[in-house]
Amino acid sequence: MYYLLVEKTHNGMDFVHLGPITWKSSFFQSCLRDNFDLNVDLPLYNDTNQPFLFNDIARIIPVTRLDSTVSLNSKIQVEIGPFYNFFDTYAEMYYNVIDKDISVVKEELNNIVATYRYKYEVMGISVTIQNQSVNVLTNREDRGLYLQAYQLGKGNINWKFNTTFLTLSNLDLGIIVDAVSLHVQSAFDWEHLKNQEINNCTTLAELNAIILVSDNPVWEPVNNN
Repeated sequence: MYYLLVEKTHNGMDFVHLGPITWKSSFFQSCLRDNFDLNVDLPLYNDTNQPFLFNDIARIIPVTRLDSTVSLNSKIQVEIGPFYNFFDTYAEMYYNVIDKDISVVKEELNNIVATYRYKYEVMGISVTIQNQSVNVLTNREDRGLYLQAYQLGKGNINWKFNTTFLTLSNLDLGIIVDAVSLHVQSAFDWEHLKNQEINNCTTLAELNAIILVSDNPVWEPVNNN
């Protein structure tokens, strides 16, 4: 249950001083004291619809949210509010749905794409080494270790892939480095193309139609928005 501390102003309008919040007696008492010069003792707990009517000006009333008849598309729309319908002993709260600014949507979608790109970048890949398919980590730390070992010309080094140890030649390391580099570059190429697709849009409808995840069946087995 949520509550409002409401003032009836001199012109008959209702002004919300506090809320909507769950019952916090100390907050309400402090606000009543500071704004209305009222020193009252409120119950510590309250989970009822009981209003508290102090005088013709100040009252604490329960508030309920009205279900919106407009479905929110959070990709391109935002709720504004709350707005209220006031009654003597309760209030109704509602929000309006408006379109976002197109520049805001572009920034938000580009940020989402960057998040997916990082997910794809570090998700790991399968590489065939010594006729075995092994899972190679592609996070930034492990990428650096592979590259460092390869550049130093290391060979005959033991490396663990999941539960499997392999003794890698420098050629093996080169195969891993090439595969990892290709994977990482493809992730950034995907993000770059998505950024261009987003930034070239001129309407919210076009932005709403953009698929944010990859259609690479390895990266994204389930394609959704």
